[in-house]
Amino acid sequence: VRGVIDVRGEVMQVIDLRLRLGMPHLTKEIDELVEILRAREEDHRNWIRELEASVRERRSFTLARDPHQCKFGKWYDTYQPTNTELVSIWSGFDQPHKRIHAIADVVTEHEKRGEFEQALAIIDQTRATALAVLVREFAAATNAVLRSSREVVVILERDADALAITVDSADVVETIQAADMMDLPALLDREGTAVISRTARREHSDDLLLVLDTGKLFPDRVAEPEAIALRA
Repeated sequence: VRGVIDVRGEVMQVIDLRLRLGMPHLTKEIDELVEILRAREEDHRNWIRELEASVRERRSFTLARDPHQCKFGKWYDTYQPTNTELVSIWSGFDQPHKRIHAIADVVTEHEKRGEFEQALAIIDQTRATALAVLVREFAAATNAVLRSSREVVVILERDADALAITVDSADVVETIQAADMMDLPALLDREGTAVISRTARREHSDDLLLVLDTGKLFPDRVAEPEAIALRA
């Protein structure tokens, strides 16, 4: 229970559905993602600085040349954003990120020929182009994540009782037929207290839903069939 809110003059409890399901609080998840984005942006600023320093100091460049092997590359290749706005931004990282890493070998070739000024010119140009684009992508992604931090509250009413649950978003209202629901194995809920005890298929797609038994959110109430379906 996060606290209480006033809904048109009625005070009711607010249940954090993420915490009730054993997930991290939305704010914590968003803060962690923003920190990752900011750290990976700084990594690439430092990458360019180190490449320039290696040329000026006539020493080997030892940071990752392969864009898939830096910290951001490894994360980018495996992370699947769920935020709709972030999804539309995500592909914009690919090309500028690869262009930045690609100059390491080009710079090295110029160094081998003693063309240090040309090597530095390539670094300066990359800083003004590919790195600048990458920085803008990081800023756009960070803003998209921060904008997604607004929680939605769904009010559940049962007889004279009412409570509010926080959700990330409400996507659609539709009827799920009983025939499309399937109970989860009893071994997953030996005590019979799990908030999620069924799965369902949406009527016009093969999307798998987890069915939330809202009755188990009300204190001291017996669960009844009303349910809310969550994205799996």
